[in-house]
Amino acid sequence: MKTKGVGLLKVIEAFDLIKIYQVNPKVQVSALRGCDLSIEQGKHSVIMGRSGSGKSTLLNILSLNADKTTGKLFYKEKSVDEFDLKSINSIKKIKIGVYSQNIIDNVFPSLSIKDNFRLALMNNSQIQFVEEAITSMAKKLGLIDRLNSQVYKLSGGEIARVGFGNFILRDDIEIYFFDELTSNLDLENVHRLLEILTSKCKNEGKTVVSVTHDANYVEYTDCLFILSDGRLSSAIQDKTTMTQTLFSEYNSQMTTQQYSRHVDSFGFSQIPTSILKHLKIDTNINYEIVEDKVLLSKPKEEENERELSLKNIQNNNSANRQDTFEVENEGKKQYNIPSKLTLTQLSIEYNNKAIVSNFNMQLTGGKISVLMGRSGSGKSSILKCIVGDVIKSSGNIHINGICVDRPVDHLQLFQNNALRYMPQLLDIVPDEIMLKIIDMWKLLSNSVVTSPYLFNLLNLPPLVTTSPLQLSGGQLQRFVLGLFLSNPPSILLLDEPTSHQDDNNTQIILSILQDFVQSSNSIVLIASHDQRLLQDGVDKIEIESKFTPQHAQEPIDQETDQI
Repeated sequence: MKTKGVGLLKVIEAFDLIKIYQVNPKVQVSALRGCDLSIEQGKHSVIMGRSGSGKSTLLNILSLNADKTTGKLFYKEKSVDEFDLKSINSIKKIKIGVYSQNIIDNVFPSLSIKDNFRLALMNNSQIQFVEEAITSMAKKLGLIDRLNSQVYKLSGGEIARVGFGNFILRDDIEIYFFDELTSNLDLENVHRLLEILTSKCKNEGKTVVSVTHDANYVEYTDCLFILSDGRLSSAIQDKTTMTQTLFSEYNSQMTTQQYSRHVDSFGFSQIPTSILKHLKIDTNINYEIVEDKVLLSKPKEEENERELSLKNIQNNNSANRQDTFEVENEGKKQYNIPSKLTLTQLSIEYNNKAIVSNFNMQLTGGKISVLMGRSGSGKSSILKCIVGDVIKSSGNIHINGICVDRPVDHLQLFQNNALRYMPQLLDIVPDEIMLKIIDMWKLLSNSVVTSPYLFNLLNLPPLVTTSPLQLSGGQLQRFVLGLFLSNPPSILLLDEPTSHQDDNNTQIILSILQDFVQSSNSIVLIASHDQRLLQDGVDKIEIESKFTPQHAQEPIDQETDQI
C-alpha cells in the first residue's frame, strides 16, 4: 500500500492490534488495547511510552516475535496470517532484524569485536574489503581500541555498540527493530548511533522502528507514536508537535521538581537543544546556550514539604555524623553504625590494558553516590571489583574498616547482608536470573509484610495477579530493585538501575533510595550515565574517558584490619 500522492511504500500496517496475556485461569492482562499504525519505507519511526505501557509487546508483535490476540498485521500488503512463520525461507523474504533489549542476545560474547563484525559481514554481499569495513565500523562506534577484546569482558555500553555494529554491517536486513538501543549509552554515543541510523534510512532506504523512552530520538525520528495504557496515538511527524507532546508538563507553572529532573548538578539541561527551543519556559528561568549545551538557573520557588523534610534529615545527618548514631526504634534506643566503603589506589586491567588506574574513593553511610563516565570508562568494573567478580591489579578495598581481598571475605559479607550487588539486568543469563526472580516472586506474593507496600511504591502491578514473565523491561528492573530493598543491606551497589526507566519511574526509584539511605544509614553506590540521577543529596564521582579518576580526591586514611 502506498501513501496517496507521495509514493512511499507502507512496509508495515497494523489495524486494531490487541494482545491479552492469560496470567491464570481467572486473571487476564491487556497489554495492547487496539493499536493502529503505518510504517513507511526509508523512515525512522519511534514508539515512546512509559514503563509498562506495552512498547516491547508491540515491537515483538510487529517483528513477528510474538503473536497478536486479535487484529490485522500486514507486511508489504500481505497479511501476516498468510505467512508460514515456521519456514526459514518465508522469514528470509521478510528481511527483518531485531535488536534485543537483552544486549547479550545481539553478540557472540566469547568472540572478539573483530570476529563479531567478521561474522556479521558474512551476510553482506556488497563488502569486498572485510578488514577495512571492520576497522571503519569500529571507528564509527568508538571501539577501535578494543577491537581484539572478547565481548564478554566489555562494559554494558560497549556490548550494546558491538551488537549494533553486528546489525548495521549486514545488508540482508530491510527493516530494523530496536528495543531500547540506547539505554546503556552515554549521550555522546546515543547521538553517534542515531546519526548512523539516520544515514541508513536516508542513503540506503532502510526502515527503522525503535522503542525507547529517550527524548533524544526526537531530533532524529521521522515519525513518533506515543503508547499509553496499551493504546497508540496517531502518527506525529512535526518536530514541534513531537516536543510539545513529550514535554507537555513544561509550561509557565513549571515546578522545581519537574525542572530538576532534566537538569544536572552543573546546571546543564538534559533536554536536547533542538527540543528546548520549542518549549514554553517561564521567563524567570534564565538560560543561555554554550557550546551546544543549555545552561539554566533554577526558578526561585518554595520547596514542597517532602523536599524540605529530606533536606532537614540530610543536614542533621551531616552535622551530627559520628562513628555511631543513636536512633529511636519503636521506643527502644539502638545504635546504627554507619557503613563505610574505601577504595585506595585501585587499578583494574583487562588484557594488560588499564581500565581503572589508581582510583581513590571514600564513602560513608547515609548518602547516594553515582559513578559517572562514558561507556567503557570502568564504572561497572569498579562495582564488580568491590564484590569480587573482577580481580583488581593493585590497590585496596576496605568495607567497614575491613580489608577485603579473598573470596571468603566477599562470601562472609554477602552472608551477613553487608553487601549486595545488582548488575545490569541485561548482561546476565536470562534463564538464570528469571528462575531466581520467579522464586523470589513466589515468596513475596504470599507475604503480607512490608514488601507489597514497597512494590506498590515502585509503581508495579500487584504481585499476586502478575508473573515476572509478564513484566516489561523497566518493570523487571524495578522488580529486582524491590527484591534487594526488601532485605536492605549495609552497602548496595547498583549498575545502571534506571537504564530502562522513564522520568517518572526514575524519580520514584531515586526517592525510595534517598529514603532508604537516610533511614538505614547505608551506602548506595550507582554506576550510571543517567544525568537524571544527579539531584540534591546525590554525590557525583566522575571517571574520565581514559579510565582514570578525573578529580583529585581527598587523602584517604589507610586501613589495615584483616578478616
